[in-house]
Amino acid sequence: MNNVSFISNEIINALGATLVHSIWQGAIIGLVLLVILKMVPKSNAQLKYWLALTALAGVVFWGGYTLKEQVQSIKPYDIATAEQLTAVWEISPNLAVAQNYGLGVVQNYTLEVMTSLQPYMTTLVVVWFLGALLLLVRLQGSMIYLSKLRRSQLQPLPQNWVWKVQELAHQLRIHKTVQIAES
Repeated sequence: MNNVSFISNEIINALGATLVHSIWQGAIIGLVLLVILKMVPKSNAQLKYWLALTALAGVVFWGGYTLKEQVQSIKPYDIATAEQLTAVWEISPNLAVAQNYGLGVVQNYTLEVMTSLQPYMTTLVVVWFLGALLLLVRLQGSMIYLSKLRRSQLQPLPQNWVWKVQELAHQLRIHKTVQIAES
């Protein structure tokens, strides 16, 4: 049952299914990244960074694709309820195709997991949304704090620290001006 009145049950179910699927999708991408990183030379940090960034983008795009597919599979006249899916499961546990319910080709364990999670989809989506919102607020607070920290009560460091930073910048081939200060 949907307690979130401004979002339909079908959208809640699509979001919930996307969250559930994103767990195994992220695990697959993470394992592939781990294997690739083991093959990359240890000295090439920039390549590792771009590979990890590409994997992160892959998780986002795969999740977005899953959400698109979940939303497109919604048919107003043919939405399966948890009871209907359970009935299909009980009639034929070896059933691999449940096209009457807009699910397409599915495997038994996927059908079982989604059926068992159906009553909790609203809670899953709301908890995920609140967690994402909390992390976004935390990030914004950190950005504001960092901005204030960079502008207020800055004291110059002793000259030996300035020389050390310039030396490190030269060794690392950093061509931009590096500023250091104590707050």
